[in-house]
Amino acid sequence: MNRILAWNRNVAWLSFAAIALMSTNVLAGDEPRTLTDADYSPERIADLIKQLDEEELDTKVEAIRALGDLGIEARPAAAKLIVLLADETPSTPFFAPIRRAVCDLAGESLSYIGLEVISRLQDKIRGQSTNVQQLVARIARRLGTRGREFLPQLLEEYRTAKEVDRPLLLMTIAAVDPTGEASFPELLKALRQNENQWMRGTAASALNRSDSAFSGYLIKSSPANRWIRRSPQNTTVYSDALLAALNDKSPDVRATAAQSLATYPEVAKQAVPALLQLLSDKEFYAVAYAPDFSGREVVASAAASSLTQFHDQADQILPALIRTIPDISGLNAESITELVLHSQKPLSYLTTLLEGPRPDLALTALARMGQGAISTTTMLEKLTLHKQKVIAAQANLALACIDSQGHPQAVNVAKKMIQSDRQEACRFLRAVGPRAAFAVPFLQTAFADNKDAFFLEWWGILQTLESIGSEASAAAPMIIDSLGTNQGTGTPIKEKALVSFGPSIVPQLVAALKDPARSPSHRIACLHVLGRLGSKAADSVPLIVAQLDSQYPDVRKAAAQALGSIVSRPNESLPALQKMLVDPRPFVRVAAAQGVSAFAQVAEPTVPELIRLLSDEYLDVRLAAVIALGKLGPLAKNAVPRLNVMKDDSNVLIGDMVRETLAEIVKSM
Repeated sequence: MNRILAWNRNVAWLSFAAIALMSTNVLAGDEPRTLTDADYSPERIADLIKQLDEEELDTKVEAIRALGDLGIEARPAAAKLIVLLADETPSTPFFAPIRRAVCDLAGESLSYIGLEVISRLQDKIRGQSTNVQQLVARIARRLGTRGREFLPQLLEEYRTAKEVDRPLLLMTIAAVDPTGEASFPELLKALRQNENQWMRGTAASALNRSDSAFSGYLIKSSPANRWIRRSPQNTTVYSDALLAALNDKSPDVRATAAQSLATYPEVAKQAVPALLQLLSDKEFYAVAYAPDFSGREVVASAAASSLTQFHDQADQILPALIRTIPDISGLNAESITELVLHSQKPLSYLTTLLEGPRPDLALTALARMGQGAISTTTMLEKLTLHKQKVIAAQANLALACIDSQGHPQAVNVAKKMIQSDRQEACRFLRAVGPRAAFAVPFLQTAFADNKDAFFLEWWGILQTLESIGSEASAAAPMIIDSLGTNQGTGTPIKEKALVSFGPSIVPQLVAALKDPARSPSHRIACLHVLGRLGSKAADSVPLIVAQLDSQYPDVRKAAAQALGSIVSRPNESLPALQKMLVDPRPFVRVAAAQGVSAFAQVAEPTVPELIRLLSDEYLDVRLAAVIALGKLGPLAKNAVPRLNVMKDDSNVLIGDMVRETLAEIVKSM
């Protein structure tokens, strides 16, 4: 079922991307427009297609974006949008100061149309201009495993492409074939023969997911740790190879192995002693940041960074690590904090850090300990006078977190920082989490003062409130009121903050949904939050069911998704979802099929409708029905005859999914 999971992840990503696309005008102060069923009419689509031929650039650009908003139902426009992939005319800015070309916007819209355009795009990978090839590759990459039909053309083009064009093609190959089943030989060749370390790293990343037998080769071929990653199939092979590589002659290999071992906590007993020895390794290794840029760092820093991840061995690691701190770089307060807080005597280690050359490494951990660190307040008071302003400011923040009542001056400093140096204040408080609850009123004020500004002005505020969690729930009414306003671009982070406040905000979300004055985009955001709260939002099910009657398809989709995430009250949820399987909008039918599958054990009444969807005109709907039937297992046995007909479908993805679904049904019978 790995492919099914990957497909679901891609659907989730594309859903987010579609919401973002619908919000392109919010920076001008407009609320994101939510489409009605009338906007999907064949007449409107035909009119938008005609506008693609207009000489007026703004008209053409708006038509491209509008077609992207329509998603898979804009497939009649695919042919003309594909032609526009060659149009490099700069469009008017939609996100100052960036100017995007017409071809980029066309490629984005094609990716929202999705599976329906693959067959039309396959021959555009070959024999086209470099820009067109890259745009098609990006579309395939956005589709992920759903774009597997591109693979033969991608491999053929990769073999003949210029060196400068190969990285994108290679990343696309890895995205559409993450298991490496079809692309393994090409990826291995790229790893062995390519001089470009970025290319080798891309190949190594893909190979790492496909065959652990090459672990030792990957380690020696990859100059940076980012390309050696854990996977369930390769734990033993990789960990043994990494441990051996700690003694390699090459500092690049030693550093790569050291950093990569952090992802293997089960080998801590063997890894920690070896990594501790590397703390004295002062040879330099290459650190790759980008295709043509790298820096130098000592191997000891790589070992130290890795050691901070072995929390169960904290008391063995910290004495040696603290002694080494003056000689290495790269350690940060967040990683040290987690290690110290997992130790048996955190205050002892933190006091030592406060007295050393890097007192800043102790401040976040002390703040997170709250009243448990009250004995360190005298030392912290001295640090508020530190010559480095950043350390002095963080000492004040730590004091406020530990004892806000006893240190009003520190609280006042925190208040001023949130007003004038918000980025630094929020960074620290975000790492502290619930102990930073004293700052919630100041964060609320800062959000209220900036909620109509550019969203980056209040992004950090919301992330900090999210980190504080339920202790920041007093901010919920203000954030709920701002959903769907002129900052639609920032809606996802608002939703995340609300989810972190927990089930106590469900009544407020329900009240917002009951308010007839709330906009469609506001309702969609509230439904997203309720869905992410899961079963804790069970009391909202009746109101969510009512949203399925909305005139706005995106509201209906969000309601169906929420019911499938909450998975409660099946007697109310399941009949409502079954009704949506015949919704006029295909993306709503997809959401309904996914929602039905969440009620697998009691969803047998929906099987006839799911079987009917196997003949739907849209690929995405057929795919959703196939996956839903697989999750129903033996309850979907009546679908077997129809699925047997589909298992050799001309669409590779449909055929693969049907065979997997048949296996799931038969296995469960």
